[in-house]
Amino acid sequence: MNTYMPQENAFSKEQVSAASAKAFVTQVFGWMFLAMVISASIAYAFATSDLIYMLFNNTTGKPTPLFWIALLSPIAIVLVMNFGMEKLSFGVMIALFVGYASLMGISLSTVFLAYDPIAIAKAFGITAGTFGIMAVAGYTTKADLSKFGMIMVFGVIGIVLAMVMNMFMQSSQLSLIIDIVCIIVFTGLIAWKMQMVRQMGEQVGTTQPKMAVFMALSLYITFINLFLTILRFMRR
Repeated sequence: MNTYMPQENAFSKEQVSAASAKAFVTQVFGWMFLAMVISASIAYAFATSDLIYMLFNNTTGKPTPLFWIALLSPIAIVLVMNFGMEKLSFGVMIALFVGYASLMGISLSTVFLAYDPIAIAKAFGITAGTFGIMAVAGYTTKADLSKFGMIMVFGVIGIVLAMVMNMFMQSSQLSLIIDIVCIIVFTGLIAWKMQMVRQMGEQVGTTQPKMAVFMALSLYITFINLFLTILRFMRR
């Protein structure tokens, strides 16, 4: 009896941990799905109506102030949510999350103007498939992906520097290399972030809804970046 009970208790803890992780992941993907729906709806509404003239002047075709607000303000929202998570209420976190998805939807409306709907659908399908495979891999793997994740983070920094440099060089070859590296890096980030989501879920379960919202935002950003990169790559 004494030799059996510790094994039974250990097994029970593993079961509880797994259940907590699944509950947390459900929350994360629920919020992520909401962000996708909001962004897609707003993007389509702007691209298929006169709302697009709120982004581009009808006469000159130049970007309006709303265009730059939609393009740049999401960066500020991410910083506020990241550094103010402990102080912000759950309601404020949701408001910022919905605001980010809405602004991103406005920005993404330009995609419908620049690309064929079939190409957009194909790129979205490839992105969704890649995301699903890497999410499952990151969630189920027993290997520690923390070092791998840091390499991907440094890869993002390298991409940003290369993009800034290419703004002056205007090299099509460098642009192609950047897109390829972006696909690799964002694909790797999905697996790393999903492992983080699982580990957070095992520790906090559903007791940290603000963390679930933030992780949903993080995965959503990675998905959108991968989608846009694949779309550019397909056009080549």
